[in-house]
Amino acid sequence: MSTTDSTAPNGRARSSNATSASAAGNNQRVARDPGHDATSHGAIGELLALIDSWKAAGRIGNNGREKAIQLAQRIREGDTGGKVSAPPSPASDAAVDAFAERAMAAIQSKLNALSPAAPTPHRDADTRTPPAAPPRPPAPPRELLVTISMAKADRKSQNRLRSPAELKVGIEAAMGKIPAPGLQGGKIHSVRKLANGNILIQANTEEQANLLMVHGREWINHFEPAASIHKETITLVASYVPTTFDPKAEGAKTAVYHDNQGTIPSPSAIKDIRWLHEQKDASVKKLASSLLIVLDDRNAATALIRKSLSLVGTSCPVSLHTPPPVQCFHCQEFGHIAKACSKRKDPASIKCARCAGPHPTRDCACPNTPRCSNTRTCTHIVVCCTNCGGPHKAFANVCPVKARAIALAAARQPSPYPGSTDAPRAGSGARW
Repeated sequence: MSTTDSTAPNGRARSSNATSASAAGNNQRVARDPGHDATSHGAIGELLALIDSWKAAGRIGNNGREKAIQLAQRIREGDTGGKVSAPPSPASDAAVDAFAERAMAAIQSKLNALSPAAPTPHRDADTRTPPAAPPRPPAPPRELLVTISMAKADRKSQNRLRSPAELKVGIEAAMGKIPAPGLQGGKIHSVRKLANGNILIQANTEEQANLLMVHGREWINHFEPAASIHKETITLVASYVPTTFDPKAEGAKTAVYHDNQGTIPSPSAIKDIRWLHEQKDASVKKLASSLLIVLDDRNAATALIRKSLSLVGTSCPVSLHTPPPVQCFHCQEFGHIAKACSKRKDPASIKCARCAGPHPTRDCACPNTPRCSNTRTCTHIVVCCTNCGGPHKAFANVCPVKARAIALAAARQPSPYPGSTDAPRAGSGARW
């Protein structure tokens, strides 16, 4: 409808320029067009507004009645294509309604005739609903999982060749030989063979998983004597640790335990401690540095992150450590090493981490004459990332591809917060 149409606050229609055109042009023929011209659209709008106000008030004044007759006549002329004289008497409600219905039908016909906008790739990308991903079965809680390490088992061991169903029977038989309540006659949920040769057991309850861990050495002797229970470790990084502390000293783990007895259950829970970055230049004296602590106790890791680490009388904030993602030195992609690269047999697939050229990174040379002696400081080589095409090296931290690889590696890290959503993110250095 025309934007020139309006209705007064008292409910009566207020005439626009279309009204004067209507009064002056009664003797003019209106072209037969499904949508009519702008004046016809204005007349239709005013008539509909008038009908609404008329029906709401239950009556119509003399001026309104005359306007209704004129507008109805214009609509009828546009509908029939010819001149129609005004009715001798004021139009009735039924007559005006009939003309209005025909007008609305003409408008609807015009709208239906409009073709939809031509699709564009941009519009399709904005409006297309992505296909729903197939539902994934939920991962079992970590508290129910027990891993058997087969690293020291004989390469020809029958347990390496058995199916998961056969392994499940063998493990349950070994459990039955241990005089421990909860293990004798017990049934585990399932068994899965891992790519590295280890065996993953899913217990039915957390209590059963704990019993499998506590009595692991006993029942494993009846299953695979050379195997062992693999305890999942969690690596933390403590910041601002005084460099007067020596993680290589013989009593280093005991010292960490004594300073944090309310948090760490025993020195044996500390599997490893070392500086995050070894100081290569002895002439540079650092007062504090970051210390890596590897624990096999999830509760202790959680407590250290929440409370901080006490060492040499200093409170050191602790966060979950995320190691750098694995990167291939052949194709420079993330997630695998050069030895396992599927493109290794294709000589053309090798990429330089510095310039993205088809050569090993060690062979990257300065294009200038004379050549720069140090390619790391050379300003003539055009640095380019083979993964994203950006002006940086393939292993640079600013690379968005590396950022996604880091996020993926962090998601795969064992979390000290089983089932919790309030944990600080990995590497955040958050202090609780």
